[in-house]
Amino acid sequence: MEEKTRRLMEDALSKEPRFTETHAAGGSQQSPPESGEAGPAQVDETFRRIQVRFQDMLSSIEESVKSAQPSVDSSIEATFKTISASLQAAGLGVFGAKAARMMKEEIHKSFSVDLLLRPVLAAIAECRSEIDDMISKTARGTSRRLGQSQIRLQAKAVQMYSRIVEQEKQLEVAVAHVRKWRQRVAELEEQLEAQRTQASHMDAEISRLRETMRSMSDEVEARNETITRLEGDLAKAASQIEQQKALLAELGSAEEMMRSFERMSMELANAQGRLKEAEERVAQKDAMVQYMREEMARMEDERAAMDARLNKLNDEVIAANARAGSVAEEAKALKLEVDELKARWSLLFSVAEDEPSFQAYFLLADKKSNWLPISHLSSALGIPSVRLKLQMEKFVETGLVEIDGDRIRARNISDAARELAGSDARLVEEMKASLEETGSVTLEAFDITEPPLDEDDTEREADDK
Repeated sequence: MEEKTRRLMEDALSKEPRFTETHAAGGSQQSPPESGEAGPAQVDETFRRIQVRFQDMLSSIEESVKSAQPSVDSSIEATFKTISASLQAAGLGVFGAKAARMMKEEIHKSFSVDLLLRPVLAAIAECRSEIDDMISKTARGTSRRLGQSQIRLQAKAVQMYSRIVEQEKQLEVAVAHVRKWRQRVAELEEQLEAQRTQASHMDAEISRLRETMRSMSDEVEARNETITRLEGDLAKAASQIEQQKALLAELGSAEEMMRSFERMSMELANAQGRLKEAEERVAQKDAMVQYMREEMARMEDERAAMDARLNKLNDEVIAANARAGSVAEEAKALKLEVDELKARWSLLFSVAEDEPSFQAYFLLADKKSNWLPISHLSSALGIPSVRLKLQMEKFVETGLVEIDGDRIRARNISDAARELAGSDARLVEEMKASLEETGSVTLEAFDITEPPLDEDDTEREADDK
């Protein structure tokens, strides 16, 4: 009997719930089954079958006990036939036959199945009563526990779905951050490449200026040698003039002395003119050399600033790559959590899809927040309107459903998710405020919505404005 009872329970509870899933871009939507029995109804039906089975087994036992009466009667008849034949053979005659009948009647009364098995039949009746009481109590307790479990599952399913929506939004934000950081890294790499190209051009310009300065220094040295040579020629001319003056004095010829003086004067004037021109060219070359030196010093400063800028850009690229990697890891973790929440939601949906209240909610969700009369919904589900309204109260309390008189509609799940996220944020802020008041810890928010801007980026934005 225990084996049959266990088998009946397994057959009744082995029915798996059926559900369908339709996937769309940005998430998954689940639709309720077309038909299905409620969990408490299945439990009641299972216990009813068990009770009927117990009643059938007790009835079979009772019928088997009662069916022993004809066998006992036939055994008594056969025995008394033998006794009567023995008494007649002993010669007792009518007295023997009468004694046999009296014994037969007494034995029939003593061996009556109703009398002998009355305790057994009473025990069977008592067992039937106890089984009925036990089955009814067990069914009520199981239905009550199942209802409580379904309520908890419903609340958990709503929370899981809201969490899935929130995690998907966080995943989208994290992906946007990753794209933004990657774009920022690409811009920094382009700036770094441009700075390197400009640095190479400046190195070439510095080399050219050094070569020009070297050639001009050679030319200045050549000019200095020319000036030295001209000064020597001028000294020779002055010495010749002195000699001519001495010669004129010795000769005493004024005319010859005048011509010689004029000739020497012209040569001296020419030499002085060439010396002045050479001095001017030397001054120009000195000014050019000084300009070249200043230009080289300026370009050396620009090169040092460019090297510092390159080092800074390299540091920014390294920091941006590290930050992009951390954001990518965070996005990957969020995606894994969203996948896990989707799997949990599917399992919870498979458990709760046969509930009339969930069927009602899924029908409302398919209406896209349109109002629907409660009477129409109760007719579609085969549930009284009052009972349906009571069952939907928990959905109203969780913010999934709105009821306006005799109308009902499903709220947008995004609004419910935002309200849940707002309540979580308020709870976090309250905890932060309480912790900061106690002075035990100070919580600071870290924002990753925007990449850091360096000084040049700030200056460029100011120029653009």
